[in-house]
Amino acid sequence: MSPLNSTGYDDSPSWSHQRPDDPLSALSRAANIADFKLALACTPALHADVENHAARLSVRLGLSRGQCLMLCDVGLMLNRMPKLAAFAESSEVVPLRYLSIIANGTAAIEDGQMPGIERHILDLLKPRRHQQGFIGPRTLARKVGDIVVEYDNRARNDGTTVPPPSSEALTCEDAGDGQHCFLSGLLERDRATELFAAIKVVKAQEIAQGRECTIPDALMHIVRGNVDAQVVINVYRHENGGPAYLDGAGWLNDVATQEWIDRATHIRLSGDSCSQSYSPTAAQVARVRGRDGTCRFPGCDVPAQQCDIDHIAPYNHDDPAKGGPTDTGNLHCLCRKHHNLKTHKLWDVTSHADHTETWASHDGITARSIPSGPLAGIGRQTFDQRATRKTATIRRRFVEWIISEFSDAAPQPATSPP
Repeated sequence: MSPLNSTGYDDSPSWSHQRPDDPLSALSRAANIADFKLALACTPALHADVENHAARLSVRLGLSRGQCLMLCDVGLMLNRMPKLAAFAESSEVVPLRYLSIIANGTAAIEDGQMPGIERHILDLLKPRRHQQGFIGPRTLARKVGDIVVEYDNRARNDGTTVPPPSSEALTCEDAGDGQHCFLSGLLERDRATELFAAIKVVKAQEIAQGRECTIPDALMHIVRGNVDAQVVINVYRHENGGPAYLDGAGWLNDVATQEWIDRATHIRLSGDSCSQSYSPTAAQVARVRGRDGTCRFPGCDVPAQQCDIDHIAPYNHDDPAKGGPTDTGNLHCLCRKHHNLKTHKLWDVTSHADHTETWASHDGITARSIPSGPLAGIGRQTFDQRATRKTATIRRRFVEWIISEFSDAAPQPATSPP
């Protein structure tokens, strides 16, 4: 029996689509189980011919070759992870798309490593709060990748970390209209994040100066070297070392961590703070993004770097002292679409002391979200911990390493509000 709180209400950890009285949630779970059983039924023998097996499934299921192979990959993965299979079947909460993400992320893992990886993946799929929004697919893919990288590093016998072979690529193909080309690229997460951060800054600066600028225009400005903009990228790392977290890309491997730390131009201790103005300071933005990790709407995994910084309790422009302060405890990250839902009062949000949030729609649907950034769970700090220090010898919790690029002028260190 589920535990009840003092009011007799079941508040045990659960995902928001596990509501027993919601017919739509029930249909979603039924679809998950049907897909789960189909994947198991499609699981090939290890000696089976790939193309013949896929062709037979395609005829019987009316699905494409790619869809059939995806079912095969999921079935093989479930056989290698029996505890995950048992969880998926009993909980009914894991969609086929998520099982496919796990299968793709762990396909190259040796059997001996699977039990350890399976434990970590199961931990990702278990809720922490009652009616918590389910983990997003991009977040799941990133976290599975982080787990796999960690186990790959543990498996090295010489104690060194070697960067994996690069799969990066950039291609240019004719679009067929005689005027355009398709430019497509595959980059490591941190490099892609850096590129788009630079493009966004250049675009915003051009528009602020009254000049039209598209994303391709901004890219060409960078290529031609005619930019004079400062791009700030926040990197978070514990003062005792370990992996770094790049705003927009997530946790980095050891090699990438050292590369980014070596490029740092400033170091700032991360701490909670309050500002008297409507716009949060750079230190506050970094703190909130580092705490939230993604958009705070339940289940949304738009990276915090791409989100607006929103006041949870609306800022009172007429009398700021009466509510809605620009305090890190009253700020959170919202992607534009969920920001608009809140602004138009289609959803209300309540923030709790542990930085979890409860969202409620106007027709009574509720769900919980929890922060997922590197600073999640870091409590408030004392006043002497809020100072910005341009030194590498800070001895308290997390520090923020600030990377500045594309600026001829020496950047000035950011400061926390007094």
